[in-house]
Amino acid sequence: MAFRSFLAAVVTVQIFASARPAPAGEDPVPRCVRTNTIDIFHRVAKSADAAFVEVWVTTDYGATWAPAGEDREFTGRLTFKAPAQGTYGFVAAAVPKGGKAGRPPAPGTAPTEVVVADWTAPAGRPLRPVTSGSLDVEIAYELRDQGPAGVASAALWQTEDGGRVWRKLADLVPAEAAVKARLPRQGVFGLAISAADQSGNILPPPGPGQIPVFTLLCDTDRPRLKIVGPREGAVFPGGGVVPIEWAAEDDHFGDAPITVECSTDGGNSWEKAGPGVANTGRLEWRAPRIDSARCLVRVTAVDKVGNESREVSRPFAVDSTAPSTRPVPPAQLPPVQPAQPVPPAPDVPPVSIRRLPPPPEPSEAELLAAARGHLDAGRRADAAAAAGKILAAKADSVDARMIRARALLESDPAAAAADLEAVLGLAPDAAGLCELLGDAHYRLGTAALQRGDQAAAGRELGRAAEAFRRARAGRPGSWVLSYNLALTLIGLARTEAKPGAAREEARQQLARALELVDVRDLASRADIAWYRAVLTEDEGKLAEAAFLFRKAADLFGPESPSGRAALENARRVERRR
Repeated sequence: MAFRSFLAAVVTVQIFASARPAPAGEDPVPRCVRTNTIDIFHRVAKSADAAFVEVWVTTDYGATWAPAGEDREFTGRLTFKAPAQGTYGFVAAAVPKGGKAGRPPAPGTAPTEVVVADWTAPAGRPLRPVTSGSLDVEIAYELRDQGPAGVASAALWQTEDGGRVWRKLADLVPAEAAVKARLPRQGVFGLAISAADQSGNILPPPGPGQIPVFTLLCDTDRPRLKIVGPREGAVFPGGGVVPIEWAAEDDHFGDAPITVECSTDGGNSWEKAGPGVANTGRLEWRAPRIDSARCLVRVTAVDKVGNESREVSRPFAVDSTAPSTRPVPPAQLPPVQPAQPVPPAPDVPPVSIRRLPPPPEPSEAELLAAARGHLDAGRRADAAAAAGKILAAKADSVDARMIRARALLESDPAAAAADLEAVLGLAPDAAGLCELLGDAHYRLGTAALQRGDQAAAGRELGRAAEAFRRARAGRPGSWVLSYNLALTLIGLARTEAKPGAAREEARQQLARALELVDVRDLASRADIAWYRAVLTEDEGKLAEAAFLFRKAADLFGPESPSGRAALENARRVERRR
């Protein structure tokens, strides 16, 4: 809209906005605040012979104006209390000595500063799907700012253990309603959303222990199914019971995943004997009174995601005709033929039996492809087994050792570390080697700390620190590597008689991680603040540690589980002082 200048009967005053100045001819860029207290800074032109400064406010983009306050002492600052969330425009003018005060700007006057007051956090939640038959899934979500500022950034988080540990899955675009993401493996995933609006209000990321309210089941495997009975060639009486038996397994069956169908004409037509039954492994079918040797059973198993397996039995018979017991009269018997001499059999050369050669063993490339497929699908035991077959024949296979290490990292970090140490000797520049090696030794070190074995913890954490240093040398711009190195050094310091050097390096790495991490990634910045507090408490600086725990609580959100935990830590540290 076009605005008229506010110059009549007043001396114009310049307002200093904290937001980016608008280009010439454009409306001012709004400044967002997360409180109802709005400070307006102004300066009177040097040539103005002013009595005092008036500030006016509009909530309808200049159509109407109301007084916002007066600065009679020329402090250069006026505080306006916003009565509600909304967008407020301001102009300021100096009333000249002897001039008339209280004259509002003309309708249509352009505000010189626009402030959006928004103190309500945004809201967001995943919507669908609840099941997926693929690791690649498009997740629909609802994201909105409950105040007027508008959402600035958002992220989707996932947990695989019911909320004990949450990890970022994808960044969200506020203007869109769905995001494509790749799940790390099969399983039941809890999903949650974090967001921040333009004013800095946050919907905090889910913290440790936060139970998910939305879950997504990812299952890419078909059920395992086998028909046990009836056996091929079995005969059952018409009108009698035919026992149908099967074996079906799947981690995500529903209450009635099995459908049983029967055919008496070789599969041309089917009758449902059990549409949607429980996986009991047995069902009795009442056979019709017919004669047929072409009877079949078909069993279908479907899991919650819709993955389907189907098996058809071999033919069996239903017999409804009673056997005849009448003797055959002698007159109907065929005449007896006189015995004829049997000619000698001709000489037949012996037959040489040939045996089929055994099927060829799968090649290394085929085993590698299978191992990668198992790993991508989350079947870690199968991936480790396939890689083990390669290593049994070729112990220096770098690819096989890397795959097996990834598969065993969570279940057997010692075995994973052994594979990775072997790769270090074979191919020290293998992609991702040092990060994985650091992860494996870190897991072993923290486990040793928990059971009180200081010597073992020191050895493993020292190896983890060295691996993370090597990884960081190759990727100096990664905040995650600096963060992981810092956590390792904090643990290592607890095993050393003189921990000063380890703690100082940990402090430097946390500072580097804070420098590199995205300023909008509040959850990661909160994690860094948390471990800065842990490190500071270890050093005995209790006042600084309490301050950092409170800072972490503010970044997490004081009402979130992580925020409450940080506040409790702050109070605990303060009680120690």
